[in-house]
Amino acid sequence: MVVEIQGVFDRGCICELCEPVRVLKQEEGVIEAVLELLQDSQLHSKTKLLKEIGISFGEVGEYEKALECFDKAIELNPEDAKAYNDRGLAYLDLEQYELAVENCDKAIKLNPDLAEPYNNRGLAYADLKQYRRAIDDYNKAIELNPNLAEPYNNRGLAYADLEQYELAIDEYTKAISLNPKLTEPHNNRGLAYADLKQYGRAIADYDKAIKLDPNHTRAYVNRELAISKLR
Repeated sequence: MVVEIQGVFDRGCICELCEPVRVLKQEEGVIEAVLELLQDSQLHSKTKLLKEIGISFGEVGEYEKALECFDKAIELNPEDAKAYNDRGLAYLDLEQYELAVENCDKAIKLNPDLAEPYNNRGLAYADLKQYRRAIDDYNKAIELNPNLAEPYNNRGLAYADLEQYELAIDEYTKAISLNPKLTEPHNNRGLAYADLKQYGRAIADYDKAIKLDPNHTRAYVNRELAISKLR
């Protein structure tokens, strides 16, 4: 384990450890091995690498391993707001919404100028069906970073859950204008158009979502449902 990781450090390619496939090849003990090799490094280097490895685990669905990384990063630096935010997102993926809220709360307390913890706490509130609280958090995330597309998309989802479909469409449209390559706002806007029985517009949005991501199963299903309404 240590010898294999040491080779990465010797080549100066620390970033390789953050590639999901490489990380997953390390089996058990990757965190301890990294810390052993970084024992003389700056605290910032240790926590940064642990967070990056944790994010990589999360990207491939290894949420428990991601939590282990974030736990260790927080143990090393309890004042790291981004580590709490990352841990909150891992809990969100594990559907442990109260713990997600708690970690985002901590991140916000440590750094109230970060937009991401508000966005992620909003997602947790939405999953708890507390849509107004979710919208308040998305509002704050947008206030802090108006160029971040995700809070607009998420605020649209909250409006859709409240059956305010026109407002939802406005939010998805804003998200698309900020990041046209995001698939979800197109699919979500299609759903809102379908709820308003505007099936032609819905199909156009599903088509765009599929063009952006040909593996987007839900967009295919949604498109077929919309087409069936026009028959």
